[in-house]
Amino acid sequence: MERRDFLGSAASAAALSLLPHSLFAENTSRRIRFESPFDGAVIHKRSGFPLKNVVYEGQTAKLLNIEIKGSFSPDPMLRLKLVDSKNPQKEIPITIAGNKFSATAPLTDLLTTLTASLVDSNGKTVDSAFTRIIWLKNSRRRFRFFIDDNIYCIRDIQTKKYKSLFDSVYMNNLRNFHRKYGIKVMLNMFYTTPDKDFTLSDFSDRYKSEWKENADWLRLAYHSRAEFPDRSLLTATRQGLNEEIELIEGEILRFAGKDSLAPPTCLHWGTIDRKLLSLFVQKGTKVFCNGVWPLSKPEFLDKYQVPRAASYYLSKNDAWYDFETGLLFASGEVCCNILENTPEKLVSLLKKASGEKNVAELLSIMTHEPYFWPFHKDYIPDHWDRLDACFRFVVENGYQPAFPQDEQFSALVDTLRKKKQGNELDRLPRN
Repeated sequence: MERRDFLGSAASAAALSLLPHSLFAENTSRRIRFESPFDGAVIHKRSGFPLKNVVYEGQTAKLLNIEIKGSFSPDPMLRLKLVDSKNPQKEIPITIAGNKFSATAPLTDLLTTLTASLVDSNGKTVDSAFTRIIWLKNSRRRFRFFIDDNIYCIRDIQTKKYKSLFDSVYMNNLRNFHRKYGIKVMLNMFYTTPDKDFTLSDFSDRYKSEWKENADWLRLAYHSRAEFPDRSLLTATRQGLNEEIELIEGEILRFAGKDSLAPPTCLHWGTIDRKLLSLFVQKGTKVFCNGVWPLSKPEFLDKYQVPRAASYYLSKNDAWYDFETGLLFASGEVCCNILENTPEKLVSLLKKASGEKNVAELLSIMTHEPYFWPFHKDYIPDHWDRLDACFRFVVENGYQPAFPQDEQFSALVDTLRKKKQGNELDRLPRN
C-alpha cells in the first residue's frame, strides 16, 4: 500500500474528520482547536502550507512566516488571544470570523510554541491550547533506501562460501547501484529464515573487513526475529524484545563490526505496543519510517501505534515529531515489490511526490528481500530494473542519498531531546 492509498478510504477519512487535533491529554481543549500548524509539524524553507513566505538575510533563511488557523467556541465574556511562548507578553494579531481564527506568525528558532487562550476581563486564562512547530534549518533534498526482511542473502553467502561478499549477485548489484548512483543501503535483518534452516549465528565472520570497508554506504539493523508471526511485537514483553534485539545486534557486531550496525528504523510490519518504543530510544533510534495501515484497535493506526490524527498528517507530509516518545516519524513514497509497481509506475509516483512541497524534501524507496530470489513464490523478475529506475529519477532530480536515520533528522531529534531534558518543552501554559 502506498502512503496515500489510506486516504482513498471514505470510511477512514470520515473517521479521521471526527478526531480532535490534540493528540495527548495535556493539549486537550474542548473550546479551542488548532487546525494548523499541526502539533509536531516539521517545516523547512521549501515547505508548502502552512509556510507563507521566507525572509532571507543574504543566502540564509532568517525566519519563516507561517499561517495559523483554528476554531474556538465564542463567548461574549471571554477574549481569544494568541502568543508565542518565547514572548508571552506580546500578543500575535489575530483575525476572527465567526468561530474561526487566523493569524501569521514568524518562526525564528528551531522550536516555536504557539498558545491560543480564552481569557476573562481580568486577564485570567479560562481555557487554552497549544501547538509546537519545528523548523528544520538548512534542509536539503535527499532520498533514503532500505530493504526489509533480509536473511536469504546471508544464507546464500554462507552456503556458497564466496571469497567476497560481492561474489553474491545480491550484494554485487547493491554495490553497483552505489557506484552508479551513490546510494546508501540499509538492510533490515531477520535472525532466521522462515523454515528455520539458517540463522545469523550460522554466518561466518570471515567477511568482517569487507563489511567495515563498505560501512559508509552499507549498514545492517534489527528488523524482527523472523518473518512469522507478522505482528509479534504487539504482544512482546520488554524483556523478550530486548533479548531479541540484543541477539540480532550481537550477531551483526560479531560478523560485521560496530561500523556496520545501525539503530532500528523500520520494524517488521511496523507494529509494536507503544509502551515499548522507549526501548528503541534507549538503543539509539531517533527515526522510524514508512507507511500507514489500519489496525483493529480503533484508537490507533498500525504503524508504531501512532495516533490517528498524526498518521493522517504523515500521509500528507514528510515528517512528524512525537513529543511524547521523543521519536521522529517519517513517511515514504514507494515500495518496489508491490506487484503493479512497474518501473514506469514507480517513476510516476516519485515524480508526483517530488512536485508536492510537503512530501518532496525526503523521498523514500524501499522493498523486501524475498522478491529478489527466483526460488521464492513471489519472485519479481524485473525487481532490479525497478530499483534502477527509481535511483535514476532521484539522482537526476538533485536528491542526495541518506540513511533512514539521516544526519539532518538525527541532529534535529538530538536537539529536541536536550530541550526536553532542560524542561524547555514543559514550560507551557496550563489551564
